[in-house]
Amino acid sequence: MKDKISIIVPVYNSEKYIEKCLKSLLNQTYKNIEILIVDNNSTDSTANICHEYVLKNKNIKYLFCEIKGASAARNFGIKNSSGEFICFIDADDYIEENYCECLFNAIIRNKSDICICGIRRINESGCVLQECSIKEFSGISVYCFEKELIKLYENLLLNSPTNKLYRKSKIRKMFDNNYQIGEDLLFNLEYLGQSDISICGIKEVLYNYIIFDKLSFFKLEYYSKNRLSSTINLYNEMIQFGKKYNYSSIFFEKVNNIYANKILFCYKEWSIINEPFKKKKQRVLELVYNDYIKKFDTNNFKELSKKIIFILIKTKKVFILTIILMLLGEKYNENNK
Repeated sequence: MKDKISIIVPVYNSEKYIEKCLKSLLNQTYKNIEILIVDNNSTDSTANICHEYVLKNKNIKYLFCEIKGASAARNFGIKNSSGEFICFIDADDYIEENYCECLFNAIIRNKSDICICGIRRINESGCVLQECSIKEFSGISVYCFEKELIKLYENLLLNSPTNKLYRKSKIRKMFDNNYQIGEDLLFNLEYLGQSDISICGIKEVLYNYIIFDKLSFFKLEYYSKNRLSSTINLYNEMIQFGKKYNYSSIFFEKVNNIYANKILFCYKEWSIINEPFKKKKQRVLELVYNDYIKKFDTNNFKELSKKIIFILIKTKKVFILTIILMLLGEKYNENNK
């Protein structure tokens, strides 16, 4: 019999989506799977729905993780898994029926330890917003991975653990539950950065990621608190990763551009949150007095507005930056009335 694949599904108040997710897992053409539902303190009817599926399917297990956080839930799933390979599926997403089979076959064919596939981004109505894919590449080590790493990053395929199949025996460091933003990338960099790892990728788009029309104010405020510090931390991790494996100057230029844009995203996100001038100013102060901001080269920005904002940040124009946030917030509220 082929090796077992453990599918780990962290759930939290997922009553609206979990059934579609589980049905896509049960319909897999690859049959030697176990499905580990890890409940992360749900308060809705998620647990009841999951228990119904457990009663009808011997390969589904329901686990309860008391420690809050998606990382904690995934770690709990890894510790309780019995498969030789592991994949992670989010409860509000779903996968194609050949997801497991394609990823597994590629790993065996290339004698690899991880396989990466494409992601389809879909809105709540079912319309495809974007297909993110890559050209197929055979088993390679981290030392020769620079070109593929950049392409994965630019195509939004590097960070997430959900479009990947991992060899369990190679997981030597768990998800860091201290981070609620970017913990996925940290996990993947740790896994991919092992000298004895062989990496492969396939062109098939097998994972369906749901983009919700509106992010709740609670989630928006929650993520905005940590996004800047997490962005700076991930920037440093990517730089150290490139230095460790002697990647070229092109790699560092790409990382600079990606994270300069992420810094601007942090700034723009603050405008959406309904806060008084004083609170907005505190956020701006945190941004302009961050020692890493001056390291970013923004000469490659094509958009004049982005260049201007970064000049204001680097020259510490706190009052002007705060006023811009207030004006952007007013415009956003007007458009969403």
